[in-house]
Amino acid sequence: MTAKYWIKLYHEILDDPKMMRMDEIVFGRCLKIFLLAGKTGQDGWLPSVADIAWHLRLPEDEIERTLAELQRVNIVVQDGDGAWFVRKFSARNEPMEPAEKMKRYRQARHSAEYNADVLPTCDPSVTIRHTETDTDPETDPETDPETDNSIRQDTPDADDAVTEYVAYLLSSFGMNEPETVAREAAPHDYSTTEVRELIEHAEEHNLGPGWLRGELRAGRRAPPPRVKLKDDPHRYVKGEFAEFIQS
Repeated sequence: MTAKYWIKLYHEILDDPKMMRMDEIVFGRCLKIFLLAGKTGQDGWLPSVADIAWHLRLPEDEIERTLAELQRVNIVVQDGDGAWFVRKFSARNEPMEPAEKMKRYRQARHSAEYNADVLPTCDPSVTIRHTETDTDPETDPETDPETDNSIRQDTPDADDAVTEYVAYLLSSFGMNEPETVAREAAPHDYSTTEVRELIEHAEEHNLGPGWLRGELRAGRRAPPPRVKLKDDPHRYVKGEFAEFIQS
């Protein structure tokens, strides 16, 4: 795992007794240690106690006491060489599959609608647009945005909902002010698929949020993936009988 600008922090921490029963000071140090594990980029392995102490601006004996407390509740472990490791860090920070992202988005939307929260309905695969249309997906039985992926929902509410989803994607990437960046990208008619492709390109090439924001503001799309052509040994054949041999 390479170092990233952010780590995943799960809501379930709020319902985890071993986390919520910690002393506030230990709890804060625990979160900082999670961040340091992400910054180190070694699948949960932490740097030396001396380096941890420097990053947290604490004496080494304080770090040792904190690690011992976290080990007691099975959050970190120490190997035979004295190195410290955050349990389950790598598994919890693996990239989420697109299908899982969509599943969670739909679950969140369903929950919000069930609880009467305001969240406009949209299919996240539609394109961000600002033009209006005479077609009303809510009144026209021929246009159901949940079943017809060819529909471009060009209503103000749909624009807002899609921009909101793009902001969610950007936030997951660690973008500052994701809502502002999503609005900046809106005039370029990005589909959410195109935004995801740009994010995947940035992650693959270790490009930061600043690069991504510049691309979105300029309206540029992710470059197509390189296709490695299969080499044909016949193309090296030259001479008088080349055409006969290649055939």
